[in-house]
Amino acid sequence: MDGKPYREWAVPAKFVRSLGKVFGALRKAIFRRAEN
Repeated sequence: MDGKPYREWAVPAKFVRSLGKVFGALRKAIFRRAEN
């Protein structure tokens, strides 16, 4: 937080975005499994 927060937040943002994709796929797989 010393003047350049963007560089420190760029990686976590990408990480969170990819995590969201993974969790979305997992949720779909689990939901499909529960349906059958």
